Amino acid sequence: MNQIVEKIVKSVPLSEANIGSIEPVFLTEKQQLELCSVTVLSEHAAHKITRNKNDLRTHVQRIQIFIKEQQTEATYSALVDLFLVLKSNGLALRKRMLANARSTLTTQQFTALKMLLLDGLNTESDVPYAKLTLLTQGRMVEPHQDFIQKITAKTEVAISPIEEAMSYIQHGQLEQAQATLQIAILHNPRQLELHYDLLEIFNKTEDKVQFSFCYKQLLEHNIVLPPQWREMAHRFKVEV
Repeated sequence: MNQIVEKIVKSVPLSEANIGSIEPVFLTEKQQLELCSVTVLSEHAAHKITRNKNDLRTHVQRIQIFIKEQQTEATYSALVDLFLVLKSNGLALRKRMLANARSTLTTQQFTALKMLLLDGLNTESDVPYAKLTLLTQGRMVEPHQDFIQKITAKTEVAISPIEEAMSYIQHGQLEQAQATLQIAILHNPRQLELHYDLLEIFNKTEDKVQFSFCYKQLLEHNIVLPPQWREMAHRFKVEV
């Protein structure tokens, strides 16, 4: 099944657990996110990272904890810690975690880290202030300073529309995911994967209203659509 569809399926939460008698380290990652409080998990992760800053698994878990709770500043700070540890290494991991956090970060925070995907982050980099970071010892730009003007022109590592849409779906923001894919189709109508992923969303949600709006808008732009669009329009009884 397509990756983007798997994000739509909600996991069934565990119903029983005696959290007081279980250390977070003995729980699976899924059990940790479902059963422990954010405070307990984040403090446990922070303790492990301060003891071993190269514990990438714990860095990822800490980021996911804050993303799940939509804690913007904490998510950004946890990402800064991961970027500091990896420097210019682990591009795939940094790119994936940044994409997952897209809907949680501010535009400035997301842009700052996106611009540093290629070269990596170090303690002397000019980035927006991360007050909850565990590893920063160098200078950081205060929030009122204009970070964007300090960035020199360089090649960016683009986060694809599909990755961005997956991030939105992971946080239940289906409308944003649909809009992201629709805009991407307008710019790259021949990229069939975009069409298939957007159609899968409509198929799973059975949102006839949004499908009808999107379908008609794409047709108005004279885009040649794959036959699956027509088939779904017939199933939803959408007339053009």
